[in-house]
Amino acid sequence: MRSYLRGETSFRRHKVFIVALCIALFPAVSSAHLVGASYTQKMFPYLVDIGYNPPVEQVGTKFALNFRLWLMTSTQSQAEFSDVIVTITQNGSTTVSTKIPRDEYLGSTLLYTPVVSDPLTIHARYENGDITLADASFSLPVAPSGDDAAFPVIFVMSGLLAVIVIVKILVTIFSSLNTRISSKHRNSV
Repeated sequence: MRSYLRGETSFRRHKVFIVALCIALFPAVSSAHLVGASYTQKMFPYLVDIGYNPPVEQVGTKFALNFRLWLMTSTQSQAEFSDVIVTITQNGSTTVSTKIPRDEYLGSTLLYTPVVSDPLTIHARYENGDITLADASFSLPVAPSGDDAAFPVIFVMSGLLAVIVIVKILVTIFSSLNTRISSKHRNSV
């Protein structure tokens, strides 16, 4: 990085790396919920969008539920609602029932930690004051805590990205050192 500041290294040499990094990160940035998965249901004129992260829920692991409501128009803008009433049931009994106010920028978010490996039923009712706008329910499987197959993909992707960044930094450092050694050798001859 210091070599950029001193003007020793051209930005063009690293353009390919930056473009590749942008392409690799585009799916995460373009997603409505950045990472994780999403449940959507059309309820004209609305589209219910419930994101959850990580995409595989495990017993004892906290996960986030993000509730959004969209208008099904050509621009698909966010719909106005005051709050969403969320009910989570597991094994036929209600584990959570709460009213979450709308957050314009982050969506309405709920953090939840399942305690048994039975499927969750998540019910969301979007309201604007006393008027119900949309109602949706979906089932979400919960993996046992020791299930290796349930290892979140985001950790693998984060580790891979970290390795790529570290390799690129090392390549930049070694190429900069090689350039300095070569220029000193030429000057001494």
